[in-house]
Amino acid sequence: MELFTSYWQNPNLVENGEVLPVGISRGTLPGMTRKKKTYDYKRLGLLAPSDGLYDAWKAGEIDEEAYTRIYRTQLERIGLEKIQAQLTRKAREGDKPLVLLCFEKPGEFCHRRLFAGWYREKTGQIVPELGSWTSES
Repeated sequence: MELFTSYWQNPNLVENGEVLPVGISRGTLPGMTRKKKTYDYKRLGLLAPSDGLYDAWKAGEIDEEAYTRIYRTQLERIGLEKIQAQLTRKAREGDKPLVLLCFEKPGEFCHRRLFAGWYREKTGQIVPELGSWTSES
C-alpha cells in the first residue's frame, strides 16, 4: 500500500485522480461542504489527534515535544495492526495511493508527519510528503 501525506489545501489534490485523499484531522477543509466539494476524499478519524491534545497545543499549554509524546502514545494505544487494517480498507475503496491530510502546510509541525515517522519506525515504510504529482512519479 502506497502512502503519502499532505495538507488539505494542496493544489495538486484538486484535479488529481491518481491518489485518494484521506482526512486524518479533526475537521475538513475550511469552506468545504457536501454540496461544494473541492475534491472527493475519505475520512480516517482514527489518526486524528484527540480533542484534548489538539486544544492544549493550540492554547500553548503543551509544546511540540509533549504533543509528540502524547500523539505517539495515542497511536500505540490504537495499535499498528488496527491502523494498518483501516489504511488497507481505505486503499481498497479507491485502489489508489492514499494521501493522509491535515491542515498544516509542509514544513510546519503537524501530526501527519508525526504519524509518518511513527509508521516508518514500526513498518520500515517511508511515507513521503506529496509534492507535485505526475503519473511518472
